[in-house]
Amino acid sequence: MRRFGSLIAGLVILAVASPAALSSGLQERIDAAAPGETVVVEPGYYRENLKLREGVALVGSGAGATVIESAGSGPVILGAENAIVKGLTIIGGTEGVKTNGAYMGIFENVIRDAAGSAISSGGGDSVIVNNVIAGSRGKAGIEIARSRALVANNTLVDNQTALSYWQVSGGKAVNNIIAHNRLGIDRQEDSEPVFDNNCFRDNPRETEPYFSPEGSIYLDPLFVDFAAGDLALSDHSPLRALGVPVEGLPEELTAGVGADLGVEVPVADWRRFMEEARGETEAEAVEVLEYELLERLGYFLVTTRFPRPKFKVGSSTPATPIEEVSAWDVEEDEDLFSTVLGEEPPAVEVWGWETREYPVVSERYIMQSVFFQPDSFFDDHEGNLYFVRDTNFPIITIRIPEGFEIAGLSPEGDYDEEERLISISNPGRARLTVDLKLSPAVTE
Repeated sequence: MRRFGSLIAGLVILAVASPAALSSGLQERIDAAAPGETVVVEPGYYRENLKLREGVALVGSGAGATVIESAGSGPVILGAENAIVKGLTIIGGTEGVKTNGAYMGIFENVIRDAAGSAISSGGGDSVIVNNVIAGSRGKAGIEIARSRALVANNTLVDNQTALSYWQVSGGKAVNNIIAHNRLGIDRQEDSEPVFDNNCFRDNPRETEPYFSPEGSIYLDPLFVDFAAGDLALSDHSPLRALGVPVEGLPEELTAGVGADLGVEVPVADWRRFMEEARGETEAEAVEVLEYELLERLGYFLVTTRFPRPKFKVGSSTPATPIEEVSAWDVEEDEDLFSTVLGEEPPAVEVWGWETREYPVVSERYIMQSVFFQPDSFFDDHEGNLYFVRDTNFPIITIRIPEGFEIAGLSPEGDYDEEERLISISNPGRARLTVDLKLSPAVTE
């Protein structure tokens, strides 16, 4: 495989006369910016590692003009909620951009030569549009874990793996070029993103484990000068006219397949697009986890509600027996298939009929099972009950037994006294520990 490095001449370092690093004060400017503000990075070559703030956009003068290279260990850019990275060339780092469990937008960049993944989106959703990603030496060009991402009109070349998915319940990859990577798509742990109209070319392995992505294209992209690392599409490329529309994205971009860094979208438009994309994603794929503490100490009922009939629910603690499993389609009142897997920690796998198409509907597909773990649900012999559990679900509820009241709860949540139901929101899907203390209710 070819290592492009600084040979991506048609896309990188066009306006940088010298690789001498500039003294920028970029981190100070980011730290001083308020949510919704933009930090503009002037043309030049910078060596530093940056940490974004919530809602701040870091915007270069175009990938051919503004270059940020890692100055040490860690990601070149560490993300924050609703932050944007746009119009940069990003070189090196353990990751080029790490979303850090946050919802982020990554647009119009060249990201190359990362020691790990060029983009790592773990635990928080992301929107990744119109980027060139090359030479990632670690897990993937774009790595998505426990999050949903829109990955549209990117060009991924010369990576160990172009796209990697792990425990992903939704999202979409559309209009991407996946060429000259060791592996095209790695889809693990029952991940089910939607694939549409992606071009595969000269990858020794296209998918792992094998599957056939919807609407795939297998044409030569006809880059301007692949040997010299210019990954723009030539005027004769068939991919210039084979894109499919993506709602909210400009037609001049989605008319073709792959990245077109000549298409520049204002930051304000990207912000609006991110808001719309997040709303659609959340409506499409709400996942709810409910605990109900049973009268028998140590036993609790786990109910999960998914938008798709195929999923896997694992215990967060080893040696937690799982009993009395049932799963069903609530709208059709039909059973789903389920099995308890012999894993450590234990897990339950649920699936539907392979010959049937199931619609994506929030909270439609339900699994219930009884868990037993005295380290999770126990008393202190003074009448107080304790419930401690790790999870990364976006919505967590706990139904408490009658005769008890909340004496302590972390993280904070809302409480419906009539329903005896605690609700905790975790939109970034961070792994958190629910720590609940219940005391006997005081009766007058």
